[in-house]
Formats: sequence, structure tokens, C-alpha cells
Amino acid sequence: MSMDALARAISPRARLNRTDLRALDVITMSEGLTAGQLADRLKLTTGAVTGVLDRLEQGGWARRTPDRGDRRRVLIWPTPAARPGSPAFASVADELAGILDSYSPRDQQVIASFLELASRVIARRADELSRN
Repeated sequence: MSMDALARAISPRARLNRTDLRALDVITMSEGLTAGQLADRLKLTTGAVTGVLDRLEQGGWARRTPDRGDRRRVLIWPTPAARPGSPAFASVADELAGILDSYSPRDQQVIASFLELASRVIARRADELSRN
């Protein structure tokens, strides 16, 4: 798949391994999630996620903040460097935005809706499969 090829190409430039990139993707799509939630979504142990978060923080891609509602937890946030408009991802984001701009506003809504629903189905199915 082309996303795998892109991940392999970005990985060494961003100094992140594939698991780190997967985590960064989840973090940017689910801002403010807990380390436990990230571990669940990545199907990793909390110990493994701690190492991932250490690398992402060290590289300036993510930050941990205390959860004001529960002092035992931390929330994970992407930094500006991790956002689609950042220099690390700008060229791909610009090209994709150009493609999306070629569609009508109504078509863009349909595309966004489809991608959101497809993402939910994939996440749900992955959860189901990992439990069996």
C-alpha cells in the first residue's frame, strides 16, 4: 500500500520507527487521549507506549500534560510539528489539499463522511479481532 511506502520514507527523516509513526497518527486524530487509550488503540502494553511517548516527546512530536480531572493520568497532545501543515508533512498535505479542492463542497462533505465512517469501522473491527 502507498501509505506504507510513505511511512517507510518518512520514518528515517523524522527519526521515528513505524510504531512511533502509528502512535503519532493516533495522537493527531485523537488529541487529549490518555496513555492507556493510546496503548489500547495501538494494541501495545502500557510499558511499550511509555517508550513510544518518550521518543515522541524527545523528538518534539508530542507532549504529555497532567489530567486536571485525575492526577494519576496524563493526556497526550500533538505538538505543532506533528500537525499536517508542519514542514515535515507539508508537501503531502498540500498535494492532498489540492486534490480535495478539485471536488465540490458537497463532494468534500461526502468524502469526509466516508473517511470518518470507514475509520470507525476499521477501528471497531480491529478491536473485535484483537479480542478473539
